[in-house]
Amino acid sequence: MFSIFKKTEFTNELKHSFEQTLSFCGASFRVERDLISDESPIENFPFDTQFAIFSKRLNHLSPNGADELYALLTESLTDLKEDEEWQEHIESLELSELVDCYLSSVPDHQRDLVIQSLYFYDHSGVAFSVTPFSCRFDSGQAGFVFAKVEHLKEFESLKPYVGNWPSLKMYWLGLVAKSLNDVNSWLNGDVYSVQMSLPNDETFYSFQCYDFDDIASAFESLLPELEYYHKQVAKRAYQRLKQCINNRVPLIYRKLPQSV
Repeated sequence: MFSIFKKTEFTNELKHSFEQTLSFCGASFRVERDLISDESPIENFPFDTQFAIFSKRLNHLSPNGADELYALLTESLTDLKEDEEWQEHIESLELSELVDCYLSSVPDHQRDLVIQSLYFYDHSGVAFSVTPFSCRFDSGQAGFVFAKVEHLKEFESLKPYVGNWPSLKMYWLGLVAKSLNDVNSWLNGDVYSVQMSLPNDETFYSFQCYDFDDIASAFESLLPELEYYHKQVAKRAYQRLKQCINNRVPLIYRKLPQSV
């Protein structure tokens, strides 16, 4: 319904018209900074991936993640051996030591968790990453990201990699790294909403996006609602016209509705 050229042209215009109202195919669009975005993208991170943050400063972002990872690792490692000395050794380890012990003691194909170190950078802006930052003065390890393999198996996009541990972890890591961009945008306040108002002045839609560059995706997400609106307008116009024809209403009085 909407040509690619028109959509691209309007998206570029939308990006350069911050906090201005623009019209597209009968609807009004506006981009604003979302100042009330309290929901962290960490809470709905893709593929049931969780954060285990041991930094006291950042622990509020995922208060239960470190405890859950500790419990999962302890359970997996204690099941490896029934030796009492081994059990005491496991109970004496801190979280980072448990992760090292798990990765060195459990073969790849037997692991029920995928785990990766999580790093944090803080200097004129903040950011998470699954690889270390180059500046060692303003960055360091903040914890881990992890997911259960049994949960990863449930996602269609990951099923081809199940059974191939290196490929599974590499693909998962790529998705985690990409999704961390949303977290970093949220942490820095780069959260926007693309708002759409329809001509009937009653219907309003808003789609949130992280990072200003994602405005195009947010705009695309609103177009099905606009297309549905136009179909309803056309349907009502057809019904009105049909009624006028049946009632032999003169052409001059056959005014078509402009909104639903």
